[in-house]
Amino acid sequence: ETIFKKGKKPVKYVYLLKYGKIELSDGKNSEVLTEGDLFGVASAITGNPPRFTAKALEKSVCFLIRRENFLNVFNSNKKFSEFFTRLLERRLVS
Repeated sequence: ETIFKKGKKPVKYVYLLKYGKIELSDGKNSEVLTEGDLFGVASAITGNPPRFTAKALEKSVCFLIRRENFLNVFNSNKKFSEFFTRLLERRLVS
């Protein structure tokens, strides 16, 4: 099942994978996410369309964090925003 598609509408949620496997793919590169991984963060922060397609590779369950709620905490808590900024930087480097 496709969760969201590259280049389509910005995400409405930040996703926390409780269990299962999710593949993020831009058509050239892909990454498989597992339990505890977060995704959709960059699109949620910027309001831009996702740069990856997120697709469940097997039965998976995600916690959904509304974009508005995520941004409220991101914009009001320096440590929280620094954590996610570093997370995105590491993903870009890798």
